[in-house]
Amino acid sequence: MAMAAPATPSSVNPPARPQPSSVYIASPEGDTGKSTIALGVLQMLCASAARVGVFRPIARSTEETDYILELLLEHTTADLGYEESLGVTYEHVHADPEGALSEIVARYHQVAAQCDAVVVIGSDYTDVASPSELGYNARIAVNLGAPVLLAVRGARRTPEEVAQLAQLCIGELTAHHAHLLAVIANRCDPDELDAVTEALGSTGVPAWSLPEIPLLIAPTMAELLESIDGSLFSGDPELLHREALRVMVGGMTAEHILERLTEGTVVIAPADRSEVLLAMVNAHEAEGFPSLAGIIMNGGLTPHPSIAKLMAGLKPRLPILTTDLGTFDTASAAAQTRGRVAVGSQRKIDTALSVMELRVDAPTLLERLKLPIPSVVTPQMFEYQLVDRARRDRKHIVLPEGGDDRILRAAGRLLQRQVAELTILGDAAAVRRRAAELGVDLGDTQVLDPRTSEHVGPFAEEYARLRSHKGMSVDRAREVMSDISYFGTMMVHLGIADGMVSGAAHTTAHTIRPSFEIIKTQPGVSTVSSVFLMCLSDRVLAYGDCAVVPDPTSEQLADIAISSAQTSSQFGIDPRIAMLSYSTGDSGSGADVDKVRAATKLVRERRPDLLVEGPIQYDAAIEQSVADTKMPDSEVAGKATVFIFPDLNTGNNTYKAVQRSAGAIAVGPVLQGLNKPVNDLSRGAIGEPEGRIVYHHRTGLAERHVHIADHRAGLKMVSDIVAEVGRPLRDAGIVAVGHRIVHGGDVFFEPTLIDDAVVQSISDLSTLAPLHNPANVIGIEVAREELPDIPHVAVFDTAFFHTLPAEASTYAIDRKVAKDHAIRRYGFHGTSHQYVSAQAAEFLGRDLSELNQIVLHLGNGASASAIRGGRAIDTSMGLTPLEGLVMGTRSGDIDPGVILHLHRSGGMGVDQIDDLLNRHSGLKGLSGVNDFRALLKLVGEGDEDAALAYDVYVHRLRKYIGAYLVELGGVDVITFTGGVGENNVDVRRDSLAGLGRLGIVVDDDRNRASSRDARRISADGSGVEVLVVPTNEELAIARAAAELIGD
Repeated sequence: MAMAAPATPSSVNPPARPQPSSVYIASPEGDTGKSTIALGVLQMLCASAARVGVFRPIARSTEETDYILELLLEHTTADLGYEESLGVTYEHVHADPEGALSEIVARYHQVAAQCDAVVVIGSDYTDVASPSELGYNARIAVNLGAPVLLAVRGARRTPEEVAQLAQLCIGELTAHHAHLLAVIANRCDPDELDAVTEALGSTGVPAWSLPEIPLLIAPTMAELLESIDGSLFSGDPELLHREALRVMVGGMTAEHILERLTEGTVVIAPADRSEVLLAMVNAHEAEGFPSLAGIIMNGGLTPHPSIAKLMAGLKPRLPILTTDLGTFDTASAAAQTRGRVAVGSQRKIDTALSVMELRVDAPTLLERLKLPIPSVVTPQMFEYQLVDRARRDRKHIVLPEGGDDRILRAAGRLLQRQVAELTILGDAAAVRRRAAELGVDLGDTQVLDPRTSEHVGPFAEEYARLRSHKGMSVDRAREVMSDISYFGTMMVHLGIADGMVSGAAHTTAHTIRPSFEIIKTQPGVSTVSSVFLMCLSDRVLAYGDCAVVPDPTSEQLADIAISSAQTSSQFGIDPRIAMLSYSTGDSGSGADVDKVRAATKLVRERRPDLLVEGPIQYDAAIEQSVADTKMPDSEVAGKATVFIFPDLNTGNNTYKAVQRSAGAIAVGPVLQGLNKPVNDLSRGAIGEPEGRIVYHHRTGLAERHVHIADHRAGLKMVSDIVAEVGRPLRDAGIVAVGHRIVHGGDVFFEPTLIDDAVVQSISDLSTLAPLHNPANVIGIEVAREELPDIPHVAVFDTAFFHTLPAEASTYAIDRKVAKDHAIRRYGFHGTSHQYVSAQAAEFLGRDLSELNQIVLHLGNGASASAIRGGRAIDTSMGLTPLEGLVMGTRSGDIDPGVILHLHRSGGMGVDQIDDLLNRHSGLKGLSGVNDFRALLKLVGEGDEDAALAYDVYVHRLRKYIGAYLVELGGVDVITFTGGVGENNVDVRRDSLAGLGRLGIVVDDDRNRASSRDARRISADGSGVEVLVVPTNEELAIARAAAELIGD
């Protein structure tokens, strides 16, 4: 960035208020792995401060979200939105550096006002950079009052060169009066870490080095699929999210390729190399060979039918992609595809956190920041402290449910962050194979099969001894020990493992019954109970008992309260016990209240050191305002952290209600009172990265941050929210469910009643839409489970254009290639075009079958269609939405030779060209903006680029209108719809200007008039009607479903 940088900081004064502890992460170049460092620092801060936010002072002006900011916002503890966490654009900085700095400071302090600490992420050198960019970052840091954590790249540098670079940067920072917090050299040679750290000692501040980790920059198979412009030939779409750690061109014979395979390799080979394809598929499944990430079949070929049949019979889960690119272009595109540590890439996130935890001394860093001491324990603080304690005193945990993907993913995260040593139960080959497919590295983790383990004999003898009073024989005990829960519990009993966690796929009774028989209770404890650790947005509470004791006596309640207080203390929660009932203090009477009152008295007698109150109602226990009224002198009321429920019915329902309604994370149940730890998981346990559900309610827009395991869990959660804010779906009077399906291929041409065969067909079409149709299928399955007694209807976005004649739907390329790869013009926005054309006929009071129509769907994405008698005969979009009109960020029609030229002469890879044409072309590519209002503003200000962009947009639109006039042989009505089509006066006027001789005349006053309803804008006497009709695709889907079922 060409920026003027004065020697002294700009006099931008922040508001006079207590400043949060903040850190500014800056780097002198790109590709430093700043996301890894920022994520680790954010976690350290979240473990020590209650409200931690993030701020991005400079970001690119683009529709694509800033992936680092998006990632960090998912891990913050302050309630901040994406837009408010942004400062200014690079364009603003270029145009007015001082004004941009003032804006950055002002926006930062809006964020800081809501936080105890803020992580500020400096610029990424993704724009046109200059040597002064680091200096400008330094000026920002000074004006924000944030010390700088300098990140430098160690890749392909000696330790001395890293240190020299750091010293140069420190000089630049010091010249601008920035305060240096520490230095981190990232992406260093793993063998040189100590040498780099030692060399950085000359900086005079704490310094650490992080290794280069290939996984963090490895692309997923889904990213490779996009970069090679390919399709999924076969395999499990879920495995497209696995990282490809290595790309290998299979140019040699199969045996030599097999010798060179490594974990996570993707092999590129033409589809006619049958021996290679079969060898790779079988190697992936075979014990003793590494698990592959996938296969790419290049050259536009498909396997011979007999080979394809054989492969289909093998039912490989391994993703097999196809592409038209040649070997060199495929390998180049794959090699140039770089992965990111982004939202949803949990394996990379865990790896990044692990390397920061292991290589950076958090106490030293935090001490230099002097964080305020938080008054509460937030979920992030709770998790960090828990993981830190576990890592410092590593235990051996047995996980019996090795056949559950959630358990394998969780095991991978624990191993990655070195939290515990693990033993996983299950068939060793099957467990390791599935783990590898999921991208989980089990390393040398022990996997035992209870059916064949050498431990079965000794375990059976011990169990027979323990249960001899029940007449247990050794032979019968052998059968019992084949059960995973009994086997795992015996491992704990005999000290082979320190604890057991199970229950994700089994009942609580199945999980804990063996512990009652084998481990038994601690001395002095008569009741085994449980506690849930409820992680709310701003605190962690303990709920007991919600899983074990159905109707406890007063003595058992006292046991539960004392055990829960002990458990809470072990997890860092200061116990203040609320013995819950339906009355508070002495206000109520009855057997239930008396039981709680007696239990409270027993707790005070047995543990006078504990703070306990009861009976007390939930609101008085948790809300200080209620407590001030009902129990003003209580040390517990309004401040309770441990909640003891009077019975299982109340406790179990309450924890689930809080979990769902408040978006809380329920950790547990944690069993307490046993001699050794055996813990049960709720079968609803998900243990996956946090997701976000946004919905409209009568009170406005609402947002929830929740843990979502997969599409299915997310959709069920949506159903729960609907029931919570309104009424259950089954009681809502719904007569049918309409499903929007992205791609119907050449199979579905109209709304279709869904049955199992239809679901399978939609799934089979996933090769045409691998990232959409699989999710559509899950949506159908969940909806059919939730609403099984009503019809479900599939409405296909491509269906309306199935009537295109062959001359309009066919590309002039080799027929066999087109057929093999399903290449034809499918068209998109079909639901909108069909709805709008029907609404236009209705508005005019004309029969749809009599009309020749041109529909112009103009938004950020845009398409045109020619419709004769209600049937589409042409459309502007083709195989993909890239073809046709100029759009906000898409180029529309382009000479294919441009792509070849960019590749051959410009050195651009497929992914770069894809990014250019889809995200950085169209209006944005020509003018720098893709919003029509901003474009017209620039045109009004005399911007020549904006004026050209507008002219090109209108020219392309007029070109299609003219083509469709000829193709239809005359037109009755032209209809504008979509965000631009419905709201932009200029586009409507200019696209039809000068067409009076063709009978098309727009009335200026009608065109300028604003309305949300369908309206005529053509002049009286115009031979062609010109309309504006708002689109409503949801209503179209609902109507299609209703019509099909005859409602």
